[in-house]
Amino acid sequence: MKIRKIFLLLLACPLLFSCKEDKGAEAAGSIAFAQNPMLIPCEAAVHDCGLICNASWTASSKDAWVTVLTGEGAAGDPLKIRVSANTADDDRNASVTVKSGSAGKVLQIVQYGNVSSGFISATSVTLDTYGTASYITVTCDGGWNFESDGAEWMHLEQRSATVLNISADVNFTGSDRKASFTVKATDGTKQATVNVTQQFNNDKFKASTVYGRKLVYAMSAGEYITSVTKDTYSEITPGVINFEMTAYLQDSFGGDSSPMVRKIYLFEVDMTKATVVATLKDDNDANFNTTQQITPQLKALQNSRTGITVWGGTNGDFFSVDGNGSTCTLQGVLYRRGTCLKDSFTDAVCTVFAVLNDGTARCLSQTEYPSVKSDIKEAIGGRQALLTNGIKVSFQDTRQEPRTAVGVSEDGKTVWMLVVDGRQEQYSTGSYSVSYEVLARILKAAGAYDAINLDGGGSSTFTVRGTDGTLSRHNSPANSGRTERSVLDGLAVVK
Repeated sequence: MKIRKIFLLLLACPLLFSCKEDKGAEAAGSIAFAQNPMLIPCEAAVHDCGLICNASWTASSKDAWVTVLTGEGAAGDPLKIRVSANTADDDRNASVTVKSGSAGKVLQIVQYGNVSSGFISATSVTLDTYGTASYITVTCDGGWNFESDGAEWMHLEQRSATVLNISADVNFTGSDRKASFTVKATDGTKQATVNVTQQFNNDKFKASTVYGRKLVYAMSAGEYITSVTKDTYSEITPGVINFEMTAYLQDSFGGDSSPMVRKIYLFEVDMTKATVVATLKDDNDANFNTTQQITPQLKALQNSRTGITVWGGTNGDFFSVDGNGSTCTLQGVLYRRGTCLKDSFTDAVCTVFAVLNDGTARCLSQTEYPSVKSDIKEAIGGRQALLTNGIKVSFQDTRQEPRTAVGVSEDGKTVWMLVVDGRQEQYSTGSYSVSYEVLARILKAAGAYDAINLDGGGSSTFTVRGTDGTLSRHNSPANSGRTERSVLDGLAVVK
C-alpha cells in the first residue's frame, strides 16, 4: 500500500510524466485528462480516457494489455481503450501517449490487482430460493462501502467492519435470477464486483404461476396447500385478475385431516381501475326480495347500463325463504348506486361489505356500519368476520360447505372475491369444502386485511367474462345437476 501511494504522488508530477512541449509551435493543441492517473478495476473492459483536446490528435500505447481503440480523433472526440483482465494479485501500470501537433501528454493507467485476493472473500454468491442470507468478508484498513445494480429483490447490509450480508426476497419467478453489487474502498484504492445468483426451486410451491407460488408460500409454505394440480392466472382487463387453482388442501377442521383436492377461484380487483357493485334480479332495485341466478344477474347488469363492462362476479348475502317459498329476505343490508334498499340485520353475526363514495372498499362490523353508512355507494351483507385488522378471527369452525368470501386491503384499494368448491367427489373431493380458518388464510395470503364470509353451499357461484365477451360460470355449484342456485343478490366486477 505504501509503495502505491508513493507511486501515485509521483504520477501527479507533470515534470516527470509529461512529454516535452514546444510552446512556440503554432499547431500545438491543448491536452488534458479528466483523471490522471486513471485508476481502473481488474476486470477486462472498455474505458473512456476522459481526453480533453481542442485540436486533432493521435494516441498510442506500448503496453501489451492496453489496446487503443481510437488512435486518432478531432477536437472533442473521445479516446477509448480496451484493457485485458488483471489476474495477478498486484496492481500494474501502463501509459497512453497523446499528441496534438508538437504538443504531447501521457496518461498514466493503474489497473488494480485481482482484488478478491485479500480484499473480498468471494466475487460470486449463490442464494437459495427463499433468499436465506449469505455473506462475504471485506478486508480494508480505511473503510469501505457498497453499491447494488438496482435489483430490488436483493438486499445488502453491512453487519460489521468486515462482514457484508447478502439476502433476497423469495424467488417466485420460475427461474434463476441474477444481480450484482460493487464493494469499494473508501479511499478509492480498491473495488470489486460481486455477482449474485438466486436459484429457483419449485418443490414446495408446485404452482405454475407467480401468483400461485406466492399464495402457496404465504399459506405457511405448503403447510395448508400441500400440492398444486393446476393453476391459471390472467389479467382479464387492466386492474382485474382472475386466478384459479386446483390444489390439495390440508384442513384439519371438521373431520378427516388428510389432504383433499379443492377448486379455488379468485378475483383480485384494483379499485383505482375497476369497481365492485351489488347485483339484483334483472338489475332492478324493486327485486331485492326476488331470486335469480348470478350469471343472469350479471348479464342483466351488463345489458341495462350503458358505458360499463361486467368482467365477472359471485353470489352475495345469505337469505331466508318463508314457508311457501314465495317471499325471500336478505339477512343483511343492501345498497345500490348510493340508495339504501335494506338497512337492517337479522342477528349479531351479520357483517357488511361496502364500496364508499371515494371508490375504496370496506368490510364492516355492525358496530362500524353506522358511522359510514351515509358514505356508502354499494353494499351487501355478509356473515362471519374472517379477518379483522389483518388478524384471523377466532370462531367455532367447521368445513361443511363450499364457500364464498370477500376481502379488502388495508387501504381499501384492492378487493378479493373468493369461491372454494366442495362436496363433489372426483371434482372437489369429500363431504366438505374448507373451514373458515383456511378461507381466512387464503384471503390473508392473497393480501386481504379484512374479510367476511358470504353465502356458501349450493349458492357459491363464480362467473367470468371470456375473451369473446360471454359471461359464463367457471365453478361447479354443489347442487343437483351442478346448476346455479337462484339467489337474492351478488357482487359484480365492473369497469
